[in-house]
Amino acid sequence: MRIKVNPIGVIEEMIKEREFCLPHEEISLENFFVFLVRRYEANLEEHLLPHGSLSSQYFILINGRNSKLLEGLKTQLKDGDNILICPTLTGG
Repeated sequence: MRIKVNPIGVIEEMIKEREFCLPHEEISLENFFVFLVRRYEANLEEHLLPHGSLSSQYFILINGRNSKLLEGLKTQLKDGDNILICPTLTGG
C-alpha cells in the first residue's frame, strides 16, 4: 500500500520522505502516525502525538477531507491516500 504525505511547517523538516510503501492493505491514521514516529525521531511524537493523541496544533486532511469529519485517528487509510499535515493558523 502506498501513502503520500505532505507535511507543512516544522513537521516538513522531520518527515524526510513524501511517499511510503507499507506491507498492509489497510492501516489506521493513528497507526500510520505511530509508524512515522518510530521511523523518524521522538521529536516528531512531541509535535504530532503528544500524550498519545493528535496535537491541537495540527489538522490532517486525507484526500482533501478533514480527518475530524471522517473517523479522526481511527480513519482507515487505503492505497493511494494523500495525507496533508498542516499546522493550525491562529492570530488576529
